[in-house]
Amino acid sequence: MRSAWRLGLLSWMSLSAGCAVWLGEVPALKPGPSDATDHPVQRAPVALFVERPEIVDNDDEKDVTPFAENFSLALQQRIADYACVRNAFARCSAKPSEGAYRLASKVIVDNFRQGYGGFTLGFLGGLLLPPLVGMAWAFPVAFGSCDIGVQWSLISPEGEPLWQGEGVFADGFEGCESAEYFGWNMKSALDEVLPAMANAASGAEEVAARARAARPVEVALPVKAPEPAARREVLAVFDVQDVANQFKDREAELSQLTAFLATAMAATGKFTVVPREQLRDRLVDEKKASYRQCFDNACQIEMGKAVSAQKTLATQLLKVGSKCAVVANLYDLHTETASSAAMVQTECDADRLLGAMQEVSAQISAQAR
Repeated sequence: MRSAWRLGLLSWMSLSAGCAVWLGEVPALKPGPSDATDHPVQRAPVALFVERPEIVDNDDEKDVTPFAENFSLALQQRIADYACVRNAFARCSAKPSEGAYRLASKVIVDNFRQGYGGFTLGFLGGLLLPPLVGMAWAFPVAFGSCDIGVQWSLISPEGEPLWQGEGVFADGFEGCESAEYFGWNMKSALDEVLPAMANAASGAEEVAARARAARPVEVALPVKAPEPAARREVLAVFDVQDVANQFKDREAELSQLTAFLATAMAATGKFTVVPREQLRDRLVDEKKASYRQCFDNACQIEMGKAVSAQKTLATQLLKVGSKCAVVANLYDLHTETASSAAMVQTECDADRLLGAMQEVSAQISAQAR
């Protein structure tokens, strides 16, 4: 009799309490008063595109599958909104944009059971039924239970994975009681990973900025009306001799300085520059040990004549104290004497040296007849 009374009362209370079924809704997430100190975020000056999370329903009953699409869309928008509410990124969106970092995620659902009745049913079920049976039955049925984990992956605009992490959106009892409870758990999980995501993006931007700064600076060459081809002198430009050892183990940069100087000389309109490949081929024919070893005047005059040049340009990079200087001598192969010279003092970094090479070409061309 007593058992029947308990069951009747329980049935009446469960009906009167109504049903609170969670079907993947995610409320707007708002930061709490202590979030800034408990989980400080250093803002990344980049845009973030939040992709739609992949929902993996691991339950045999596939209870989540019917609302998985809506669940995924809600997660996408809430993650994008909260990332910018916490000021983790300069711009956050659920739509792709050029140059944006991408946040991909996989949400894995296990042990999903919808909740009915909430606190009232849970309390009465635990009270009216035998204690152990009451708790084991009433809590999951009343409050809902599920295990929802998430796997994160932050990807650079070039498609390179920068950071990966994991989190938990719901964990067992009460995990799926209501949208508000799920949202609270989701906010906690985001607060844990947003600082790491922002740091990874900021670090990638710093590396990219250093790479851009290391590229050779493009210096605009002066545009002049070219001399008629018949009046231009044929010039052989030899490699810059690094007497200062500024480019030790950096031969590629030294070669670029030489190439820039040769182009600057041609741009003056006073000279026709012999291609460097032609000089190299001639060295092979002459059985010289190394193109870079042909620094003395005798070797350069000999090689200049061999390629039918009229002038040769010998350039040296010197260093005294903290300052560098670029000195150049233009040799007349007919007289085998220096016909003009140039000297430019400069800082020793590669950017300033490019400007020095341009000034050398201007001084030499000004002296040319």
